[in-house]
Amino acid sequence: MQLMSSVFSIARKKWGWIRASPIVDVRKPPQSPRRNRLVTDDELAALAISAGSDPANATARAFMAFRFFIETGMCAGEVIGLESSWVDLVRRVAHLPKTKNGESRDMPLSSVAVSILEKLKGDPVFGLR
Repeated sequence: MQLMSSVFSIARKKWGWIRASPIVDVRKPPQSPRRNRLVTDDELAALAISAGSDPANATARAFMAFRFFIETGMCAGEVIGLESSWVDLVRRVAHLPKTKNGESRDMPLSSVAVSILEKLKGDPVFGLR
């Protein structure tokens, strides 16, 4: 609706094609309530069973990426693009050379995150691009 509103506004103000925007009196739908829910341990267990544990399987790697995301709080793009050369398993740190704000940062890795990374080889680590 915002796009349509902008289009009609330009058509009216800049180009003079219309006298009034037909969308001006259209009510916007109510905003959806925010969701604030965490995945439960039972749901994680069911997903793990469903996905399997073979890293050669894309479904298993996707679940590993999801679990890694939960463990680290990294952005989805950071997890998907993670390169093995950025990971130091001894120090338990993943160095992110460029984040969405344009800066680099080091992300501490939990023992679960480290165990996930130890199962995966290749670049990008999760192979989901």
